[in-house]
Amino acid sequence: MRLLVTVIFLALFTHQATADEPLQLAYGDTIVASINDATPGGIYQFTGKAGDLVSIDALAISPTLDLSVGILGEMQTNLASQTVSNILTPHDAAVDVLLPEDGRYTILVHSENGTQGDYVLRLGGLATSEGGTLSTQPLTALIATSPALRFQLTPNEQAAIPIVFHSDLYTEFRVQVVDESGSELAQATGSNTVALTAPPYPNPMWLVVTRLSEGPEVSIALQINGNLTEGR
Repeated sequence: MRLLVTVIFLALFTHQATADEPLQLAYGDTIVASINDATPGGIYQFTGKAGDLVSIDALAISPTLDLSVGILGEMQTNLASQTVSNILTPHDAAVDVLLPEDGRYTILVHSENGTQGDYVLRLGGLATSEGGTLSTQPLTALIATSPALRFQLTPNEQAAIPIVFHSDLYTEFRVQVVDESGSELAQATGSNTVALTAPPYPNPMWLVVTRLSEGPEVSIALQINGNLTEGR
């Protein structure tokens, strides 16, 4: 039933977006907004590039709000929607999306249970560039503070995939496994050597490496089922 309501909402606001001027957002923006009789839902837009890893959080300030958030692509196609966040409270909602192309994207926020109130909307975005395909052979790359690097990971529906990451300088990294839509499946943070495991999964995945500290470009090495002890 909740899914049906969300689909109807997306259809209605796709039409409404052509008449109303959505609020323009940028990565890093946080705003406070309201759902009321005059504004039954929020419509926002941002410009992104192919490969950007985007996170959208809708956080209920009013305790009666039961939020849903969705994102539409350039052609008003529904890329992702969520009515319950796994990392926030049951009344909040969040989506992660790996943008498929350059363009303008639309964010839709509404109340699932029809109640009114205030909420916070956060938009995060991480630029990534493609670094290659991971295998059992070490793969090396150079990484700066930006953009992050993403590596293609062949899925294995039957077994988890252990991954080892190593840098040749002592600097902090975040390593994430995301699915083809951008939803996070695993994450680890550390310096020099980081190990994490991609879960059994039937569809394509990406490994995203983000450098968290400033500094000169450094060399990194990654490997599936590996035991890396030094950068290549």
